[in-house]
Amino acid sequence: MDWTSTKIADLLLVAKDVGVQLTDSICRKMDLGQDTSKDVDMLFLICNIVFSLEYGSSLTHDDIDYSYLAEMVERINRQRNKYRGL
Repeated sequence: MDWTSTKIADLLLVAKDVGVQLTDSICRKMDLGQDTSKDVDMLFLICNIVFSLEYGSSLTHDDIDYSYLAEMVERINRQRNKYRGL
């Protein structure tokens, strides 16, 4: 897949949205006294992906790197939705 600047910006928005949803999930679980370790680990990974995408122009990513980052964001989103029953 050829990663244009528009596709990269879309991936960045999706990754930020997943990060916000994870943060909301962590807050709810903390209110209920549940374990948040898996969610926190996923949130750290999403934060690293967002950082990499935002400053990717200075880091020179290849198309395969963007594909891998997109796959990671999709996996985290799917895993998060699996536990929510979506």
